[in-house]
Amino acid sequence: VGIALVVSWFVAVYFTPWLGYMILKQRHHAGNHHDVFDTRFYRRLRATVGWAVRQVNLARVYEARADLGCDGSAERDRAAAALCGALDVFTEHGLRGLADLTVEGLERLRAARPQGSSHGDRP
Repeated sequence: VGIALVVSWFVAVYFTPWLGYMILKQRHHAGNHHDVFDTRFYRRLRATVGWAVRQVNLARVYEARADLGCDGSAERDRAAAALCGALDVFTEHGLRGLADLTVEGLERLRAARPQGSSHGDRP
């Protein structure tokens, strides 16, 4: 019984922490830890989402120009086109937060549109 207690203590105090250390220690890679995201897939995804974010920002510029009176109808149409393209990208990639912001922008444009306009209603 005494030997079993000593062996149990040894395993609990020395072996178990060592085993945890060996399992959890980080492996050193031969490069930067961001190499995982430097693949063709992630570069394409980053470029696509970046384009969509730029479209949302461009739509804001168009909205501001429309509010300043620079051919408001055409500027709002350009903003809606930019937001629709961005919304497609965000929904395809499951970026719900960005898609929700884009929908809010489209609703804002719809609310600012003059009554009697015959443009299509896309959410």
